[in-house]
Amino acid sequence: MGQAPLALALSAGMLAAVNPCGFALLPAYLSLLVTGDTSPPRVVALGRALAASTAMTGGFVAVFGLFGLVLAPVSGQIQQRLPWFTIGLGLLLVALGAVLLAGRQLPALPWYPNHGARPGYAGLGRR
Repeated sequence: MGQAPLALALSAGMLAAVNPCGFALLPAYLSLLVTGDTSPPRVVALGRALAASTAMTGGFVAVFGLFGLVLAPVSGQIQQRLPWFTIGLGLLLVALGAVLLAGRQLPALPWYPNHGARPGYAGLGRR
């Protein structure tokens, strides 16, 4: 086995760190996590930043490392069936698009009240 799969995995991992959601939301989340509601002393902020960075890096490595370890042994079987899966997924998306174009709605998750929401906050469960 050559170096191509390793290079592909490394490149995908580097790109995952700057995906559109993470690239826009991560700095805001980390600044809120590090500073909190008040401006802490630099030593406290630095400690929080290092702890958050360590935890996020560890979580990223654990999730994607475990995913790779689980899928590596069965990647040959998955790769053989992947064209059929993509065709089926494409047909499903076309069917869902036709349902939406016909003016119908897709089933949604039930709405649960967000008891901890701030007044005026439009949470995920609201319509």
